[in-house]
Amino acid sequence: MRRWRDRALKALAFAATVLAASAYFVRWKPDALGPVPSIEASAPPLREGELAVMTINAWRLSQPARVPALVAAIDREGEALAGGRPALVGIQEIQSREAISALSRELEDDGFFGACECSIRTDGSLRSAVAAAVRDPYVVRGHECIELERLFPDQRRCALLARVDDPEGRSIVLVVVHLAWHPSNGAMAAWLRQELVERDALGPHTILLGDLNAWPGTEGYDRIVAPPLRDAVPGAPATHYFGWTIDHVAIGDALETVRSLDRRASYERMQPAAALVMPLACDEGGPPGCPVSDHLPEGVVLRWRDGDRVSATQR
Repeated sequence: MRRWRDRALKALAFAATVLAASAYFVRWKPDALGPVPSIEASAPPLREGELAVMTINAWRLSQPARVPALVAAIDREGEALAGGRPALVGIQEIQSREAISALSRELEDDGFFGACECSIRTDGSLRSAVAAAVRDPYVVRGHECIELERLFPDQRRCALLARVDDPEGRSIVLVVVHLAWHPSNGAMAAWLRQELVERDALGPHTILLGDLNAWPGTEGYDRIVAPPLRDAVPGAPATHYFGWTIDHVAIGDALETVRSLDRRASYERMQPAAALVMPLACDEGGPPGCPVSDHLPEGVVLRWRDGDRVSATQR
């Protein structure tokens, strides 16, 4: 009996040491994100043929009271990137239907808002969802949810696919996804690509936004950014406090990158969390007691390549 008690105490001591070490070593390293901006520069206006997109992980968003702070952060980052809310926004890690309803109230008046429920708990409540917001004058012609195979022991995952028309009559295939945290999520990335191919949704006009839980050099990342897609911001600084760049924008050949968010400036504005456990303040509201996220967003201004104009009558 004493032997088991001693082992239990040693295990607890080891776990406490690991947690303490994680709290010290696994944290944001702001200087690795770039220099502190001396002046908050105004974003140049979008030119003809340019559009802004953004992806953000909402950090286990289940409380509707946190939604206004999330939307305000999207708008603030969009203002810094492109002078206003991006035309296309992907949101991941939504964990209640009440939060989805709150996001819809905040975002649908500006155009389109849609969500896909990926995982449901045994009691019927929502465990995880992804969502997309598309701003007028971009028009959504249709959208659907793509179920992805589960990677045990992780929960089920899914993607939202929306077919969008831009103001000049060009077609965009928008994909929003949150891949599994599983270290071998390359299989899920391959499954997603196959689903897109079968829907004629993987090509030069595809824009994929998401938390891939994968970074350059991993199988999941490499599969997502394989042709005909590519990383819109290769080599970008970390988007998570573990030191990894796991939030990405992948684009087809019809598009090219003009500029992206200044990661250090985003860090200074958002002050993201670096904690495994959410503060109690998140039960009641947003910042400052509850940070918007433990991720930083990826935002990109894209430009259509010369000659890539498709009229509405040609689609």
